[in-house]
Amino acid sequence: MAHPFSRRDILRGAAALSTGVMASGLGLDGLLHAFAAEPQPDKAGASSPLLLFFYFSGGWDTILSLDPRSNTAYGADDGIWPAYDLVAKNDGEVAKVLQATNGSGVQKAIGSNVNFGPAVGRLANHWQDVCIVRGMSMGTLSHEVGYRFFMTGKFPTGLRARGSSLGTWFAAQTGDNSPVPNLVVGMETYNEGLPLYANGLQVNSAQQILTVVSQLGTKLPASSEAALQAFLAQPDCGIVELDGEGAATTYLAARQKAMNLVSGPIPKAFTFSATPDAELAKLYKALHIEPAKIVTELGGPKGRAAIAVQALTQGASQAVGVRLVDGLDTHYADWQVNQARRQREGWDAVADVISYLKETLDKSGKPFWDRTVLLCASEFARTPKINSRGGRDHHLGMACLLAGKGIAGNRVIGATSDAQYGAQPIHLLTGQLDSNGTVVRPTDVHATLLKAAGLAYTHLTNVSPKIVQAALKA
Repeated sequence: MAHPFSRRDILRGAAALSTGVMASGLGLDGLLHAFAAEPQPDKAGASSPLLLFFYFSGGWDTILSLDPRSNTAYGADDGIWPAYDLVAKNDGEVAKVLQATNGSGVQKAIGSNVNFGPAVGRLANHWQDVCIVRGMSMGTLSHEVGYRFFMTGKFPTGLRARGSSLGTWFAAQTGDNSPVPNLVVGMETYNEGLPLYANGLQVNSAQQILTVVSQLGTKLPASSEAALQAFLAQPDCGIVELDGEGAATTYLAARQKAMNLVSGPIPKAFTFSATPDAELAKLYKALHIEPAKIVTELGGPKGRAAIAVQALTQGASQAVGVRLVDGLDTHYADWQVNQARRQREGWDAVADVISYLKETLDKSGKPFWDRTVLLCASEFARTPKINSRGGRDHHLGMACLLAGKGIAGNRVIGATSDAQYGAQPIHLLTGQLDSNGTVVRPTDVHATLLKAAGLAYTHLTNVSPKIVQAALKA
């Protein structure tokens, strides 16, 4: 029986596909890397760990959120000036917190070990779930360096990142067990010597994801599709003959994976409609998304959080990194207007994601939250004093948030100093201040998070990682 498609037709089709992908800004090379599959043992399965990395871009003010100080105990003449009252002039939510806390601005639930600043929004309801690491040192005041330090866990060489991204390492260990093992939304991604399938697929929007996971052009009739599949399934003597280094095998596996992806249920997961079905409506409600505003929402923290949730719960990815919040580099009076509001939008989204993952069950009947490790970070914090322009500058003393699988909740590790909000060493077993202890770095956070997920962190050996045992469940 003659095939309706010749080899030349197949190559023309591939060229058309590459043209469409390149036009989307993704690039064919990025697509092939994302789908390239090297034979791997099934190390994942239904109970494998999942990673969610939310990045707050620009350098967050931790005094407003993860590492607060009382607005009534510290003032303009001290080393730390919370200045919550300045923010409250432009931010009604901060004003409400000030009123509810007798002017201090520091929130702490009954029974909680965790105190929050006035800009954490609904995250304050999740005090039992989170572990906050304070008194860290970023070792830099450069956006690019701090950012890439937290991406890889290794301090960059100049501005150049070293090593693989956290998501890449996570995907490499959990195996080639999802269509896009490592999804990266609005962030950089790196791979140093790890399998190609672990490469991060970089996108900036849900629409770009759809470009990758959806069939392009007019769908073929069923008979033509069947004939095409039959043709592609036949051994190709030329490819076999030229497969000395395995390149053809990798290509064929990537091609098959891509075809399975576009014909499966994944495209539907990223089709965010203004008229959602029942399942999508549940997601919208959980993340406080207004269907009529979905186009606008997709560009903000709610929409980016929705992309992350869908990637994990619909089986598209096992490691997801998302630039959740933008615009936190507030050196001027815009700090008083934007810093708290933008952080709160991000923290609200984080809180809603935690709630949704707790309520949504995987195929084994257990909540996705039981499998998920969560990291929230920025490139550094902001100065404890208000500068002459009415804002805050870059600061080394830092805090980040861990939660989920293997992480001890309702816990605070370390502290910044009361004099200048500086980094301080801690005892790794207790999390308490210890002058002979260790100043925590992103390196140590990466190692601790991977250990909590049950994964190795050998890629960090050359930068002497330390496990913050106090952050781990007993």
